[in-house]
Amino acid sequence: MSINAQPCPSSEIAEFGKHPVFGRQSAKLYTASRIAAALGRSRQALHAALQNAPASGALPGCGGVAKAWTFDALPQALRADLAECARQRGYRDAEHLLSIPPKAWQPPIPLNEIAPHCLEKADNLRRALAPVLARLNVRNPSQSELAAVGVQEYDRVFGHSISARHWRMLFERTLKRDAGAEHFDRLEIYLDDRLARKDRAPVPAAVLQECHDLERYLASFKDPQSPTADEQVMLWVQTFQKFEEALAAGKPAAKQKRQLCEFLLVKAPFIADTFAAVRIQFERKFRRWTEGGRLPAAIEDQRPKKSGWHRAPKLTDEDRDKIIGHSVFFNGRRIDPTWRDLFASEGLSEDLAHYYMGSPNKTPKSVRDQVRWDVAALDDIHHGPRQAKLNGAFISRDWSCVAAGDWYQADDATLPIYYSEPDGKGWFRLIRGQLLLMIDLRSTCILGYALLSDRNYNSLAIRTLITRTCDEHGLPRQGFYFERGIWQNSRLIKGIRNAGALSWPEAEKGLCDLGLRFIHARLPRAKPVERVIGAMQNLMEGIPGYAGRDERHDCFERLQELKRQVENRKINPEGQFLSAEQWLATLDSLCASYNAASQNGKMTEGLSPSEAFQRFQNKADPQVRFDARCRYLLAHHRRPVRVTRNGITLRFGKNAFNYRNESTGRLIGQTVLAWFNPEAPDILPVSDMDRRNLFAVERSQEVPAIDASGELLGTELARVAAHQSHAKTYYRMLRNKFAPAFRRNLMDHATGRLGDAIEEQSEAMRTQLDQRTARLTGIQRKARELGMSLDGLGSDADKVDEGLTMMLEAERQHKKQTKEANE
Repeated sequence: MSINAQPCPSSEIAEFGKHPVFGRQSAKLYTASRIAAALGRSRQALHAALQNAPASGALPGCGGVAKAWTFDALPQALRADLAECARQRGYRDAEHLLSIPPKAWQPPIPLNEIAPHCLEKADNLRRALAPVLARLNVRNPSQSELAAVGVQEYDRVFGHSISARHWRMLFERTLKRDAGAEHFDRLEIYLDDRLARKDRAPVPAAVLQECHDLERYLASFKDPQSPTADEQVMLWVQTFQKFEEALAAGKPAAKQKRQLCEFLLVKAPFIADTFAAVRIQFERKFRRWTEGGRLPAAIEDQRPKKSGWHRAPKLTDEDRDKIIGHSVFFNGRRIDPTWRDLFASEGLSEDLAHYYMGSPNKTPKSVRDQVRWDVAALDDIHHGPRQAKLNGAFISRDWSCVAAGDWYQADDATLPIYYSEPDGKGWFRLIRGQLLLMIDLRSTCILGYALLSDRNYNSLAIRTLITRTCDEHGLPRQGFYFERGIWQNSRLIKGIRNAGALSWPEAEKGLCDLGLRFIHARLPRAKPVERVIGAMQNLMEGIPGYAGRDERHDCFERLQELKRQVENRKINPEGQFLSAEQWLATLDSLCASYNAASQNGKMTEGLSPSEAFQRFQNKADPQVRFDARCRYLLAHHRRPVRVTRNGITLRFGKNAFNYRNESTGRLIGQTVLAWFNPEAPDILPVSDMDRRNLFAVERSQEVPAIDASGELLGTELARVAAHQSHAKTYYRMLRNKFAPAFRRNLMDHATGRLGDAIEEQSEAMRTQLDQRTARLTGIQRKARELGMSLDGLGSDADKVDEGLTMMLEAERQHKKQTKEANE
């Protein structure tokens, strides 16, 4: 009932269209109740919002005449709220929303089927909201006043309190469900969003005994409560076969049908919610099954195939090449800018542009899904071979053949913690330092570390770390696994001049003489120590002085301000940053915490690193620990699956099966049918989703993490190359296709002959220069090996070279004779 409503004679209502107070028929009028129902607000709140807006007319109500407004007469804020509600609910505009009366909300489950505890909670909410709803008709209270009263009533009824925000959500939900009818006695509008059904009556024992084979068949499903579409089809087939067997035995059809429907209603609730719905499905599907030759295909759900929702034009090869090529070469793999550019420049085909004319700025999902895999793969190749390797297919390594203590691995990291130490000038300096971390490769257990208060490290630090680690844990049985690059051949690993009596090459040679090897990782993926450093950095968050892993982009502003004040000698770092001694003690505790924490990775198998280091030891071959005398030496299952960059991967529990070859490379990003035979997993037949274009793929083998045979490694690398060959070929084709075109050079014969002569003479001089340079380089190398200076050896390069060669040969013979004499 509307406020200010007056009795209206029937004659006035009959003359509604002609009465001047109602306005013209061409301008639609809306009452406050209609507007409140559209917005999900109370009528009283709408009257408060309209108190300064003069009414445009009046409309007859249930008991009189109510004020009404045209849409243009509403306040601007109210029109904006209506437009937003219309947009969210899918209406054309705000007036379309107002012109359609809101429907009364109904629960998704009939009231008589809802569980008693849900009904009880709804009744309590009705009693808790009743005093607040009654206030709406008396006066226009503020929102804060309503919330205060509502929270208090809720606490009184339910026996526990809620926040004002939660109460407002419940209140607004109730008003929206009421839709302006003000039927606040309806229990339905107070129900929860998530409802439970009543417990269904148990299946009679006689029915269970009759349908025990169906119950056993249903229990064989992977998830009996949510079976797949194929499992549901086969359940109906088994039901119909049982029904026909009963009919053939002379049992009454009505009774058998009722028993089967009762069983399905309770044991297969995914079919339907009511007995009547189960019975209707039974009759319909049984008729289709019998008419279709009693085949499972006759009762399959055909809606996905026959819905008619296949109107989008096929993406042609020309459009596909344009989108992929422009995204890779001109837009940095971003597809949306490419779509906008091609759409604006009319670079797409007419059919495609016309169909997607409503989406000129954002790539449609169907188009994006067809090109994004190729864009990503080609963009990596466009960046370079290393980027393609990092993001391309990879080899899965088997660690079961590696024992704890076989290999040690080390790496460096600049930690995200600033700590302080004296600078030798009466103040302190803040530094992040360098951490060298040594782990056992098999168990990822941290064996030792070295912290350097410097920006770089040298061979002395590496040698010290190896020495301390081997002093405590012994020598590795096989060798050391270091990073390729700095740890292999850079100047850092060669050490600083006069750093110690034993250089890094000498320490490495001493270890190699003991049978230990030094191998180097080519990619970050091959270094488990990278993950250990990441786990350690996770534990460092919250420690004083934490600057983030990427200091430039993480931007801890307060820390940077403290750092500037310490550097400017305005505050003492004590209390704000850890000292070097405190940071070392903290690192010790962090390493202990990491080693004691359980890990569920492939390498530790649920154990902590410390436990894995003990569990995976080779008891038959204990490690060797040097004493002081030699310490110097330490210097058919069908499954839809998407083809990824790594090929086709099927996982069954903890077992993974990977397949790839040239055929899978052409299907990256597409979904195919994999026909997996558990008895013969080495070969995987693959077809498209229509069960056509069949091809077979051999299974990729796991390569031993260390000491892989050349044949096995070569085979797997060949498979990886074959899988990626399509993308590389496609990339070269597109690169040539989008290469810039230049005009042909035209010149006279004299100019061409002069150019040829210049090039020929220049090439001859370059060849002579290269030969002299090579000769001089060889002479310098031989002189260095002999420890001689080139000064005073003469200018005849041939004689100097011949003499140095003879001296080197004589020195080699002398060393050989000396070694034989000592033996």
